[in-house]
Parts: sequence; C-alpha cells; structure tokens
Amino acid sequence: MPTFKSSYSITNDYRHWYLDTSALRHLGKKLRSKGFSEYSYTSSLALIELLADIDKSEREYQVRRAPFISILNSEIAIDWAMHDNIQRAAFSLPDVYPFPDERVQSLVAMILAAVRSDSLENFLVITSKLPLKHDLLSFKEFDERASKGWAESGADGAKQFNTAYSSPSTDELKLLLGLPVESKKSDLVTALTTSVYNTSLTRLALTESFCEDLNISDLKAQESVYNAYDGSIDAYIEAFSIRSMSSMGGQSSERNDGIDVLHFLYIKPNTTLVTLDKKLKSLAHALGVTCVFLTTA
Repeated sequence: MPTFKSSYSITNDYRHWYLDTSALRHLGKKLRSKGFSEYSYTSSLALIELLADIDKSEREYQVRRAPFISILNSEIAIDWAMHDNIQRAAFSLPDVYPFPDERVQSLVAMILAAVRSDSLENFLVITSKLPLKHDLLSFKEFDERASKGWAESGADGAKQFNTAYSSPSTDELKLLLGLPVESKKSDLVTALTTSVYNTSLTRLALTESFCEDLNISDLKAQESVYNAYDGSIDAYIEAFSIRSMSSMGGQSSERNDGIDVLHFLYIKPNTTLVTLDKKLKSLAHALGVTCVFLTTA
C-alpha cells in the first residue's frame, strides 16, 4: 500500500497551494492530478475536520473517505504538526506532545482504516480494535470545542464590547487610535480590526494561555514568553484578531469560524489558499493572502 507524502513542517518553496477541508472534499480524484498535487499540501487540521463527522451516515462516510484515498495516491504533502504545537513553537515553548505526536499517530491509523474499509460499519469495527490513545471521539470533541467555543466566545465578547463602549476608557482608546470621541462604535471596530493594537492583544492572549498551561506566574517570565514570539504565525494572529473584532462588533459567529482561523497557522508566505469557503476567502483577502476560490459548478 502507498504511504502518505508527509512533512512535519512544510518548508519546501515549491509547495505553494494550501488545500483546506472544503477543497479536499470538492476536488476528489483531481487531487491526484500531475502538475497540481506535487505543488500542493494540506494539514492535520483539514484531515481532522474530514474525520470528525465521518460516522454521521454511510453517505457522509463515503464522501469523507474519498479525499483520504486520493491523497494517499497523490503527491500531496501533509503538514502533520498539530495546531497547538505550531502556536507554541512560535513562542519557543515546548510541544504539548513531543515528536512523534501521539495524536498524529492515532490520526494516521484512523485514516488508513478508512482507506481500507469500504463501509462505515467495517470502519467502526476496525477502529474499535485499534490500540489508539486518541480515538474517533477525541477528534470529534476537538472539532466541537474549536467550533462551539469560538461561537460562544464571540457572543460573550460582543456583550462585553457593547457594555464597555460608553465607558471613559473607551473614549481614551478612541483618541489613541486617532478617532474623534464622538465616533460610532462601527468606526472603533474598524480601527481596532486594522490596528497593531488588536494583534498585540491577540499575542498577549496567547501568551497568557500558554503561561497558564505551563504554570508560569512570574511577570518577568511571562514577558519573556511574549517577547520570544518569532513572527512565524502572523497570518493566524491577524486572522484571529480580525474575526474576534468582527464578532465583538456584532457580526454573528458561526460554528466553523474557530476552525477556519486555525487554517492560517499552516499558510506560509507566498502560499495560495485553495477553498470553497466564502468566509475563508474573505478573511484571506483581508490579510492579503492569495486565494483561489473554487465553485461547485
């Protein structure tokens, strides 16, 4: 049986097409095309998205299984790095799981089981017997946490922003951003979305999250983590910042918004995003990321 073309981190300059989950589902056998697959790559994140609802129905199983087969028989590379390890590496912090990541090993085993199983029933029987530390349920839970958590935090953020909008500190913030005190809430949202102030807050939020996980309470040590950031996930930080402020400004948060933002962890400079997702296309445009938008026609 063929093996996955893989790289723990995509560094090859010629791999310049990033295929998100919607592209993998849509392209089908075209994923095997010469002149395309050898210049393309996808991520563990996209594969987890495909896997998460693979047991929804027999029809859904076949739809999600098909890209796995095509990838396995193509030159498409896979960035197997997990999203949280990419985030930590940007701040020179240790991986959540050391390499080789047990989650990746489980993910590969589940995908190979799907490739070998021509029915959902057979897939469930095979995977139930695999000695995996991370089973299908754990990948479903990750997908759900990333999706549901973003929608809930977006709604909470919008409430907090609306409450804080009329406070004196908000007037000071407007002046710092060069806005008149009487400016509208929408003007403040726009200014924050496009400012270094917003991305700095996102970077600070990541730092605080890491320090909490690693029990780093000393302020000097926390400052060192913040300053250790190497700029390698700028696209993700900007995407997170834009979507966060859009949510706070009243734009509804949808189920996949959190996952959508995580895809930008895998998009390197000079990479073209290939997608059918309109929100990802819009976000890529706002970030200056080249995007090929596929159509279903």
